[in-house]
Amino acid sequence: MISIANVLSVTSDDLLCDNIVMAKAQFEKDTALLLEDCNEHEIRIVKNVVASLNISNTINNVFNIVFIALGDSVAIIVGQLLGAGDMKKARDTDNKMIAFSVMCCTCVAMVMFVMAPLFPMLYNTNDEARELAKYLIMITAFFMPQNAFLHATYFTLRSGGKTIITFLFDSVFIWCVSVPIAFVLSRYTGIHVLVIYACVQLADLIKCVIGFVLVKKGVWL
Repeated sequence: MISIANVLSVTSDDLLCDNIVMAKAQFEKDTALLLEDCNEHEIRIVKNVVASLNISNTINNVFNIVFIALGDSVAIIVGQLLGAGDMKKARDTDNKMIAFSVMCCTCVAMVMFVMAPLFPMLYNTNDEARELAKYLIMITAFFMPQNAFLHATYFTLRSGGKTIITFLFDSVFIWCVSVPIAFVLSRYTGIHVLVIYACVQLADLIKCVIGFVLVKKGVWL
């Protein structure tokens, strides 16, 4: 390990910080290095963004349980029908469950959107972070029906044993599309973080189109 650290010109702490529980000191050091060249205004923005993301992610996880559970149910129910060899019923059930998932999540999203200004008030933070968190929750609510459809089609393909396709949907798409979009927009443009967040969410529309085509063609049967 020492030889690897020497070749990479890093410390052993840098190599191990992601794999040990007690790594607070190392992460604090890394964070300090990242903020070293930032001015006071930029540091304030970073603080507010981190705080607002913590708030919105907590709220989003509570509501996202709806489409996650419905997607899992698609895999279980449709998978049983496929195992029984009833392809016609499996297709019909899958179509109904996808529609039901989108419909339920649309209703949940409307509630989430309306209540978005209230959730940040539960947290002890500044007004800027609360305002940012409110809009992040609203953006997530707006894209929830899209995520419901995406999740349902993902588990439809998975129930049919198309693991390669689901791997491309999951990891490969994130690293080849979502991450580059976020990097380019944040690095080379001056657009607001909310716009960047929305653009990354909007990129999942590509997966929705691909998922729709694959499910429609019945490649999972």
